[in-house]
Amino acid sequence: MNDVDPSALAALGQLSHNSTIKPEVLAALAALSHNDFGDLKMATVTVEDQGGYGIPLQQSRTGYPIVCGQALVTSVEPGDVLVEINGKLSETLGFDACMSMLANVRPLTLRFGHPKGTEQKLKYYGQRWRPFKRKLRMKTGRKRESVPVALHTIEFMDSGPLGMRIGQSAVDNAVIVADPLDGTQAARYDVKLGDVILGVGRHLNLQGKFGKTMHYLQTHSRPLKVLFGRPRTRQAYVDYYGSEDGPAGMAPPDDTGITGPLDEANRQSAARPSDASARASNVISSAYAAPRRGSVGGAAAPPPKLSNWKAPPARAHDPNFVPPPPPPLVSKGQGAAAPPPPLPGLGG
Repeated sequence: MNDVDPSALAALGQLSHNSTIKPEVLAALAALSHNDFGDLKMATVTVEDQGGYGIPLQQSRTGYPIVCGQALVTSVEPGDVLVEINGKLSETLGFDACMSMLANVRPLTLRFGHPKGTEQKLKYYGQRWRPFKRKLRMKTGRKRESVPVALHTIEFMDSGPLGMRIGQSAVDNAVIVADPLDGTQAARYDVKLGDVILGVGRHLNLQGKFGKTMHYLQTHSRPLKVLFGRPRTRQAYVDYYGSEDGPAGMAPPDDTGITGPLDEANRQSAARPSDASARASNVISSAYAAPRRGSVGGAAAPPPKLSNWKAPPARAHDPNFVPPPPPPLVSKGQGAAAPPPPLPGLGG
């Protein structure tokens, strides 16, 4: 066994109080260097009042209650494990008994731990992360190529909306087009903008099959397992926006759930969505539908582009400077545009 710093052994004695950690784990910890051991964190939280305790918990794959969101207590972070409740090991109590104690027993003394190296072992229930071993056919700029993706499976247990806004990518993949709303299942399970849905239920090869993906999402019963791919690109924008530069020069997501270059084909597609696109607009999360253009609270329409006028240079040093108005738009082969006719009943 390696030599251990005395201060590390002293801390180890504090951690072994009430047999919080198994003897074999203690032996393994004793063999760690001081630097490794210093990353082992234990936090104690006391709850005296009735009601909520401000720490979102979920069952980890190893059975421990694990913090699955931002806690109101600053000493507890997402990924921390609830090791002990009132001196009793959560591993011995079981997850259901732990949740019952948290709801009904006061006062509570909770001990949380987050040893180094256990983050990947203590993932939230229903998630399985895998490295970049699968390739995803995507459009990057003007060409299509295979991009490595990280895979993870999420099991949606609850009924109701999944909280995901889904659009159709340039290569017919189903893509998450906006970060999920806080508090929804999708947000709780770490779904992000740019994630690609590659499988639903037993259908695990839905790449490039947007219509089928939407059909399975709408008709599958719960629990529902969804296989996501996360492209290893700049903020995962490539597949959806078609460029690593993000949404520059692209139409913003509207109520059709589709975005793309501002060309006539896309305008017509957005105006008359296909069946699959129409399903995307109503899918899953009616609460997350973007406001229609021109509606109250929606994004204002962009101003028309004037081909024969450029904005004057800024003159911030002169507070009284007022830029001149742009000249009227003149079509090719024509003179100045005629003024609009007066409205009926207003004279002129």
